[in-house]
Amino acid sequence: MRLSLLFLLGGLLSLSLMAQQSEKLELAIYFETASAELTPTSQSSLNALSNQIQGMGDYRLELRAHTDSRGTNTYNDQLAQRRARSVAHFLKTQGVTTDDMQTLALGESLAGDDTDNEDRQQENRRVDVVIQGWFWQGVGSLQDSLANPLVQRYTLDPNEDQLIEGEKGGRFFVSANSFVTFDGQEVNGPVNVELTECYSLGDMISLGLTTTAQDRLLESGGMLRLTATSADGRPLTLKDGRSIGAAVPTPTFQQDMSLFYGQAHGENEGELDWVDTEAPVQSQLPQLRMAPAPGRPIWTLYGQKFLSEYDYENDPRRPIEPTMRKPIRPREPNYEKVFYHPKGLQKLFMGKAKQDQLTADKREERRERYTRNMERYEQRTNEYHRLWDKYRSDSEEYAVIISNEVDERGFLINGPNYLVNKSKADEAFEQAMIKYHVDSIRYEKYRAYKMNEYERQMEALGTVDANSLSTYFFNLNRMGWANIDRFLKETETTILAAKEEGGNTEAGAMVFLMIPERNIILRMPYYEDAGYILRRVPVGEKAKVLALKVEDQKAFIASQEVIVTDDLILALDYQPGRLRDIRAELEAI
Repeated sequence: MRLSLLFLLGGLLSLSLMAQQSEKLELAIYFETASAELTPTSQSSLNALSNQIQGMGDYRLELRAHTDSRGTNTYNDQLAQRRARSVAHFLKTQGVTTDDMQTLALGESLAGDDTDNEDRQQENRRVDVVIQGWFWQGVGSLQDSLANPLVQRYTLDPNEDQLIEGEKGGRFFVSANSFVTFDGQEVNGPVNVELTECYSLGDMISLGLTTTAQDRLLESGGMLRLTATSADGRPLTLKDGRSIGAAVPTPTFQQDMSLFYGQAHGENEGELDWVDTEAPVQSQLPQLRMAPAPGRPIWTLYGQKFLSEYDYENDPRRPIEPTMRKPIRPREPNYEKVFYHPKGLQKLFMGKAKQDQLTADKREERRERYTRNMERYEQRTNEYHRLWDKYRSDSEEYAVIISNEVDERGFLINGPNYLVNKSKADEAFEQAMIKYHVDSIRYEKYRAYKMNEYERQMEALGTVDANSLSTYFFNLNRMGWANIDRFLKETETTILAAKEEGGNTEAGAMVFLMIPERNIILRMPYYEDAGYILRRVPVGEKAKVLALKVEDQKAFIASQEVIVTDDLILALDYQPGRLRDIRAELEAI
């Protein structure tokens, strides 16, 4: 039975609003009778608006063009279109991108009966410019917005066989009664499934993924993530003995690809490492089955057996980051556009002098309100800086205190018998590493033998049909991240560095190195005073470095194609980019 899709996310233009600050601006541009030409006042207003727009991280633009009720419907519709084009053209000349703008030529549809009312006619001769703007709060919110459209959502009937067809061409067969809760309970109600398909390097960058497994480079044939929850939000897993049949598209089938599963690691387990299952990913060819590779020992696990870990979260001395948000500077009103508009009988009996006086009073009231707001803004800004200065000062003092109590791995120095227990952990780790190296040598010999046997089989079988060359087939026996990979053969490597052009290189950017021909992607870590550095980069490969950062709530992108040579240092030339520009760059990789 084919699965009915419930797409809960929008298209590629949808934005992750929870991760961003948004602002909506509206401006009315007025025209003379039967004219679509911008007045000097209108041009000045649009020029100021364009400066505000270009200070945004991203924006969505809409024009709503109106006319008064005089003239025919056809004439007014055409006049509204000309007015909208005048506004759009002027914004474009000021550097505002308008090719994804929405335009509504409403003509006289909202004018009402204004034939005998010049004020209402003037009010109706306008174009409303509506801007929804977003400001990035950091590179994390930018990445959230890149990743959000890649997540697909479906609802399954757990009691029936179902086929999930992904937007990017993946097909996943789920047999009936495959899911259980983590405590083994059967699932009766609907199952909510999330699928993320990641077959291109651009998609991998959007999700912050890399192609390494225990420090070894991988050539990827594509990544994907499948998770499932019950109707009440409980996470689900596959029942013992059940698996999900998967078919993933590929331009070229690589015979020695195998299936890897994602394993969280790093600080707060926010990064993925890939663990080889040794289960081959196949076309119509026999599977190559091999025993699991030996796992590399981790010193921290031995340290935890003998030493006491420092409890950072529950330390009452740890400074707490201020919760106060940075104040937003109030915008000064345009007093020339503030008028007192009489209502009801006032329109008949109020003289112009009285109306001008009330207008002056209203403008003065706006000035006083703006002055009060500025005073509050300055007071809150001073308090904001005071709190953050104190927090930074307290954090520096706290770091000095902790450096005398905790070693570089996070274990208490002043714990009981620290040096003795650390020595025990080092000894246990060294013994484990000796065994790991012996097992690795044996495993590589075993792997080489199995590969030779497999290649002879392939030669005997001959070529396969064209259809099977365009798809990887495999079974998933666990939920979460999966990756189709093979280890990159040993080759000469070098160090590659990237620094910001014409300034100091600071932490906080996302910098990736890609080798497109091998579908390799690596995240470049930051080193103080040195920039972004990656070791063991294959020499002679055609590579591309792409970097993303956020400054002043705006996104910037830098990219450069190179041939990897010894000790290469690249200059990151950042250029401002809207979300759509960054997505276009990623899709072109």
